[in-house]
Amino acid sequence: MIQKTNDFMAFMNLHDIFLNATLCHSNMLHAPIIKDAQAFTASDRGRFERMWITFLYVLIEAWSSPLMTGARSIISSSASVSKIDHLIREGKADGRLSKMRNVRDYTCHRDRREYWDAGRTDVAGQLDYHNKLYHAFSEAFLDTFEKLNKEKYIGQKWEGDNEKEISS
Repeated sequence: MIQKTNDFMAFMNLHDIFLNATLCHSNMLHAPIIKDAQAFTASDRGRFERMWITFLYVLIEAWSSPLMTGARSIISSSASVSKIDHLIREGKADGRLSKMRNVRDYTCHRDRREYWDAGRTDVAGQLDYHNKLYHAFSEAFLDTFEKLNKEKYIGQKWEGDNEKEISS
């Protein structure tokens, strides 16, 4: 049995955010591509892409938070996080993270945004960067869960909780 530590629960919180991004990414990839740029923004593909980028940005915000130091330690003890850290530094330096924040704000703060403002289109042409970020996090989580599984954390019951099991 393992204990519900703050660090482990923070790790699970990061993974939960990643799963939200994964859900949007999967739906985005299955939606048809619309070639007209303006129509694309109103299409399922365009909407899922904005939601995917929104959750990626929320993941980066959480990853960068001092409250997630323990969660990052769990991951970095099992996986390389150098790609993640490099991509975040690169995105800060060249403004791509600022544009991702703009998309998050557009998606989640409609009370403060216009229907057609920069947040709707700010990240156009940055799909390669977003894919690199997504896959860097994916690799880190997969490597971490593989280690946790080998250490018998996955599938074990929480201490003091006889009904719930941890699952990946």
